[in-house]
Amino acid sequence: MTELDAIKMLLWKEWDPIGVNDDPNASGEYDAYAEQLYGMLSRGADDDELARHLSWCVTALIGLGADDAHSSSIARKAVAIHLCHARK
Repeated sequence: MTELDAIKMLLWKEWDPIGVNDDPNASGEYDAYAEQLYGMLSRGADDDELARHLSWCVTALIGLGADDAHSSSIARKAVAIHLCHARK
């Protein structure tokens, strides 16, 4: 699995701010967000920056209330994915 695919899966399975991950027809719903995170990680973003971005996406783009603790957890996992793939 590529790093981008792993980030897509993370957002699909664990981030899922609009609650669609039980619908296989919506499986690409968060791909654009994953591509943004992948690009940010490639440029050296840390988990704090990723968490702020995820919270901003939820509030500004999706129009829901953000859960900053959840955003931080997802961001840490995205960094871990990045570091794992960087070691390969």
